[in-house]
Amino acid sequence: MISLGAKLRELLLHAGVRRTLLSYGTLLAALYVARILLERYRDEAAASLARFTPFLDAATIHAVLMAVLRAAIVCLIFALIVRGIQALHRWCVAQVDGWSRAAASLPVGGFGNLDRDDIAPWVLAVLRLARAISLLLVTITFLPFLLAAFPGTASYAEATIAYVVEAATEIGRDIVDYLPNLIYLSLLILLARYLLKLLHYFASAINRGKIVLPGFLPDWADPTYKLVRALVLIFTLVVSYPYLPASQSEFFKGFSVFLGALLTLGSTAAIGNIVSGVVMTYTRAFTVGDRVRIGSTTGAVLEKSLFVTRIRTLENEEVTIPNGIVLGGPITNFTTASAAGGLVLTVSVGIGYDVAWRRVHELLVQAASNTNGVISDPPSSVWQKALGDYAVNYELRAYTDRPDEMGRILSDLRRNVLDAFHEGGVEIMTPAVTAYRRSEQTVVPPAE
Repeated sequence: MISLGAKLRELLLHAGVRRTLLSYGTLLAALYVARILLERYRDEAAASLARFTPFLDAATIHAVLMAVLRAAIVCLIFALIVRGIQALHRWCVAQVDGWSRAAASLPVGGFGNLDRDDIAPWVLAVLRLARAISLLLVTITFLPFLLAAFPGTASYAEATIAYVVEAATEIGRDIVDYLPNLIYLSLLILLARYLLKLLHYFASAINRGKIVLPGFLPDWADPTYKLVRALVLIFTLVVSYPYLPASQSEFFKGFSVFLGALLTLGSTAAIGNIVSGVVMTYTRAFTVGDRVRIGSTTGAVLEKSLFVTRIRTLENEEVTIPNGIVLGGPITNFTTASAAGGLVLTVSVGIGYDVAWRRVHELLVQAASNTNGVISDPPSSVWQKALGDYAVNYELRAYTDRPDEMGRILSDLRRNVLDAFHEGGVEIMTPAVTAYRRSEQTVVPPAE
């Protein structure tokens, strides 16, 4: 890795920089030599110029010439420093551009990786701000020297120097007075930072099972850490508020009142969703990846945050539901049902009274056993749901342990029911059949 000293040597050895330094150095030396010569031969120079300006005496002409030389030297030094600041800025911009072109990302603790292309604009903005501040400071510094070069403006130079010194003294005094508050804020931020590190360590240990707390599930570790982290950050902000710069100013107080009113009036629904998200986390209604039904929406849970829950439906649609609505209605979790003995899939059919119920049971159970995805333990069963006016309503109850394929399995089950009854010669009453028969005839299945 190239050190900063090597980079600066590379900058100073650049051909353009060398030419600039040489030209400015030559001009500065020429002005200095001219001043020496003017000091030595001032009487002769003043006498020569007096021939063209008879209304000025030799002393005045000499003073004007010396003032012009001093002003020229000051302006030359000022231009040299400004040129150096510009060259340094261009060099820094070129370094940042080359650094950003490297295809790499920087790790940001707790926030993943950040691309260099995303950081480069911020670094360039800081460089532009530093250049502007440097040019302003150099201008303020050299202005008194330029004014002091001429006798007529020397008083303004003294006033400018006094103003700059007074402003710098006031700023320095404010900085020194703020140092105790700055130390307090630094200690408070360090304490909060290391407290969060400690909480993150315990949360990670609980999540990995290294620390076991009775009644506290490992799945709760991460959301609990996020909740506690938010509380710690809010507490830190509240405690540090009186020690912030300008916290006692009227503007700061008014802005705080406005921000508080804005949060109070505009975040009622958001706070309700956050509370609902926290409640759902600790009630374990569902987790990411579960197959659920929330209201009229059925699908797999893609994301569960403090504000919303996202579901991928069977139609491959992504539905976003606010947590307040999720908690306000019934939630059906098919994944937990499949893990606790199997998820029940039901198919209802209406069969005439002339078909023995045992035959219907046999055909329905056969259709369930022929369906891929239906488990044998617990076994499929058939319930008589109702003795209707035109048919007996049967319900097949089959079990599966694949909630993510329940749509496909249920479709296959219905298809196999149709095949079983068609092959068995049993008619499904769809939707109803009107049969005319003599009153003395009865519709009773044959005895078995």
